[in-house]
Amino acid sequence: MLSPTTSFLAEESPASTSSSSTTSTTFGDSPAETIPGTTIPAGVTGEVPQDLLSAVIADAADRTGVPAKEIVVVRGQAVVWPDGSLGCPVPGEVYTQATVDGFWIVLSAAGSDHDYRATAAGYFKLCEGGGLPSPPDA
Repeated sequence: MLSPTTSFLAEESPASTSSSSTTSTTFGDSPAETIPGTTIPAGVTGEVPQDLLSAVIADAADRTGVPAKEIVVVRGQAVVWPDGSLGCPVPGEVYTQATVDGFWIVLSAAGSDHDYRATAAGYFKLCEGGGLPSPPDA
């Protein structure tokens, strides 16, 4: 059975906090269907292994000083990152140019969202620049 891979590309206007986006869904090797002007769906949760999610929540608790039990999972979604930057490149760093299976985890703590990117192997990082994951080049 083929499972879909959904990619999101958003462009944010510097003058506003709203963003326009394009959703592209691919089934197996079929061509992508692009739907311009759609919005990003509400956060998907429940797709991150519990041990990884617990480690990310503990990291957010350490960074924010908010108790782990008060941190809310906004998004916990399986994704395919376009490269080793996990959709959050740091200027001057070099990354593998292969796609990377992983997870997009967004936590809410003390009124702020914290955007984490993770690999299926368990490595994770806080994406301080924010932004949406970029789809792999077609």
